[in-house]
Amino acid sequence: MNKYIHKFLLHSIAFIFLLLSNSLYAGEPSSTSKLTKTDYHKLCNIYKEITNKYNNKSVHENIKEGELIDAIHDNLPYLYSDIYIHAIKVAAKDRYNFLKDYAKQNNKITWECEAAELYYINTYKKIYQHLQKNK
Repeated sequence: MNKYIHKFLLHSIAFIFLLLSNSLYAGEPSSTSKLTKTDYHKLCNIYKEITNKYNNKSVHENIKEGELIDAIHDNLPYLYSDIYIHAIKVAAKDRYNFLKDYAKQNNKITWECEAAELYYINTYKKIYQHLQKNK
């Protein structure tokens, strides 16, 4: 192998390594930071806003859920990366309890949010009713 090619490859590999290692540390702070009561209070307010916005309106659940996810991602990025990407994989009827349990187990916070609880109860009812119609 030509010594110039070898030198070029060595520098290229070192440069790529530096780029990759910097990108790991340059992004958002680690999501392992503990969430606070204030974070969970903000989360509850997001649920209240979404619930109030679509109260008594016939809107597909995907629209509300999409807006909820966007609001959490934009306003509570730690919460989004720690919890919500996992919570959306949980059945709608179990999501509120999942969020409550996560707050208690991982952050030692007792979290109650009537708006979130009602949001998922109503979402589950609509999904269940839709499934019953299609039988």
